[in-house]
Amino acid sequence: LIDFLKANEKFYAALDVYENEPIIDEKFLTLKNVLLSPHMGSATVVARKRMANMAAKNLVSALHNGQPMNVVNPSYIKNIK
Repeated sequence: LIDFLKANEKFYAALDVYENEPIIDEKFLTLKNVLLSPHMGSATVVARKRMANMAAKNLVSALHNGQPMNVVNPSYIKNIK
């Protein structure tokens, strides 16, 4: 991405999440066509309420059915049973 943005200054990137977070590749800081934010894309009242609601529903589902509704890594669930 850095190489592309250096070569194509008419393109822009806005990043909220970084590959090796919390470390940010310092090359991004030298680019004028990049906007960096501190991983706060979900920092709204609406988003946080929805996240809390989803967590509660996942807990209830896990207790009731043995598995949460939103599983990121299904193999992990199999390993803890």
